[in-house]
Amino acid sequence: NYTMSLDNVRKVIDPSPGECLLGVTLVMAKGRTLFFADTSVNERPEAEELAHIAIKTAQKARRLGHTPRVALLSFSTFGNPMGETAERVRDAVKALDGMHVDFEYDGE
Repeated sequence: NYTMSLDNVRKVIDPSPGECLLGVTLVMAKGRTLFFADTSVNERPEAEELAHIAIKTAQKARRLGHTPRVALLSFSTFGNPMGETAERVRDAVKALDGMHVDFEYDGE
């Protein structure tokens, strides 16, 4: 099953100090490439982790020759309904604001 497979991956991949393991799914269709992260490894990342995931995914996209544009998504629409998950996304955007990253991003 997926959990056992992921546990085995975690045994052989040793992230650098301060780094986290994250999953990125690539979708290539109609001449576009989309990077979705992290939908498979980190179940409920905190705001700082979301910001880190966005940065790492943007770096990967750039290394593969793409100009990263990041959308941080939650289940809410324009802040409704309010909830912890949506708040994490808003906080991740605030964190990115303070980091002066070199890619376009938007969120809640």
